[in-house]
Amino acid sequence: MRVSRKNLRKLSWLAIVALLVQIPSSARGEITKPAFVSPDARNVDIGYWRGFFYPYSFVPLSYLPNLRATTDFHKRIFGAVLPPCDGNQTACISEVSYQLPDGSWKSARPTSDITQRDVYIGNLLPNGEWEKLYSSLFPEDVSKNRPQGDAARLWIFNDAEHGGGNTYQISVQLTGSYSESSDLYLPNNFSLQVIPQKRVRVASATWMESCPSPQSTFIVNKPTDAFGNCVTNYDFPKELNVRIKVKLASFLTSINGWFDSRIKDLAIDINESDRTITLEGKPLMVPTAATRPIGYSELESQGLNPIPKEVQERQTKDKTGTAGVYQLNLPQSLDDFLKLGTNINSSALGENTIWQISSLSGVTGENTKCLNKGIVNGIVSTNATVYDSTAPKWNEEDSSLNFRVGAAHQLSSGDVFQGYYSMIVNSVTARCYWGNNLSHASASISVLGESGQQSVATTSVVTRNNWVHFNASGFTFSSPTIKVKYLAPTPTPTPTPVVTASPNPTPSASPTPSVTSTRAPVSNEIKKITITCIKGKLTKKVTAVKPVCPTGYKKK
Repeated sequence: MRVSRKNLRKLSWLAIVALLVQIPSSARGEITKPAFVSPDARNVDIGYWRGFFYPYSFVPLSYLPNLRATTDFHKRIFGAVLPPCDGNQTACISEVSYQLPDGSWKSARPTSDITQRDVYIGNLLPNGEWEKLYSSLFPEDVSKNRPQGDAARLWIFNDAEHGGGNTYQISVQLTGSYSESSDLYLPNNFSLQVIPQKRVRVASATWMESCPSPQSTFIVNKPTDAFGNCVTNYDFPKELNVRIKVKLASFLTSINGWFDSRIKDLAIDINESDRTITLEGKPLMVPTAATRPIGYSELESQGLNPIPKEVQERQTKDKTGTAGVYQLNLPQSLDDFLKLGTNINSSALGENTIWQISSLSGVTGENTKCLNKGIVNGIVSTNATVYDSTAPKWNEEDSSLNFRVGAAHQLSSGDVFQGYYSMIVNSVTARCYWGNNLSHASASISVLGESGQQSVATTSVVTRNNWVHFNASGFTFSSPTIKVKYLAPTPTPTPTPVVTASPNPTPSASPTPSVTSTRAPVSNEIKKITITCIKGKLTKKVTAVKPVCPTGYKKK
């Protein structure tokens, strides 16, 4: 059969279309939107203040202390972003892989781009000048206990595209202090972060036209560079599972204490023999909370600091109001969120998908129980906007670990925001808290509102690979407290024998005993207690199993 050239072209197009239809959707990824960027002062009207609780994202930069600095802080801090392993260092990113919806795993590969922001931090000197601590790249120096300082590289995920392509910024960062007297570096904080990201090379002279704000930012290695990168972050494809293995060598002993994370279904493996840590999980969606616009005349009555007159005059000239942007990994942020109370909007401004984990440095006196040095005690994961950014608080009264969270009640879409909470506890730490009989005990997770009432949540507890996994989901916000505790095994009651003589005994035989079990009746009713709470002239009665007064109220 002869086929005309015109029909041949048609058949070719049909073959291409058929081929495209057969390609699995998972291999093409998902076209996601640019990451949500919180408003700032430019979005606040003149004469008003607004607070923004924006999900924290650490800045992965490498920098060395400036020993000639005037600012003492600049003389003793350092940060090192670990490089991909190439055989020239002991601490590095060994493997990065991702899981497709069909369950298969694929390896990612790093690019050679080593662009990072030029300035790490600045400090205003008494003479009115800024002293800047610049970022830098540096080699590993084992004799000084210093890891290599690289840049946060892009890694290529071929079959997991997002809205900006198939590149993801992956950064593993060690930070700490430097001792000039011993000439040694002392890393004591660990952070790991994954961001779907697109970078475009643009000229420094035209970056304002080429790099749209606020979705994108422009970064250069040095202020004098002729070119830099326009950087845009994107949301993750849904349910993308990421696994990262990090070689740490002697620096593994720096990875200890409690950690917080924005990772769903988190799994961890610490291999002492080859000195590696492997982390795996999916990103969590975290909303940005914000207050209503609060007029300057209202600030003091709401417990907020007044705006100085000179600042007000400057803002009027610039046609802006005041924005309070909270760094969410600080303990004060949760306290301020609770203090603002009804000033927090019921709906979030927007949401971000986040994959990150970092060590918690804030350990108070009440939190020192079972915190062994040199061991990862546990990891808390939550999608709450704000949370206790210290190790969960140990409650001696009921042997529970308590953790407070907070967020807007609704997402930006108006849907009710469903909370997620996970805590992984090292079995060594769990036994220190709750004893040695964990395998025979049961566990409970309760989510308590401000009134002490328990909200509905789906909970589970699983022990796996020397880690105890606690999970709670489906609860709502705004400011619940999560309690996690083990319940000692209940002993089985011993039956009480009752001997009854047979009514027709055989003369030549002894009476045959009949044994029945008698137990005291057990009540299934849980006794509730009512307490009275006062706040100035206001009075509230709270009824619960373990009633707690709302924030700001005291028990009468």
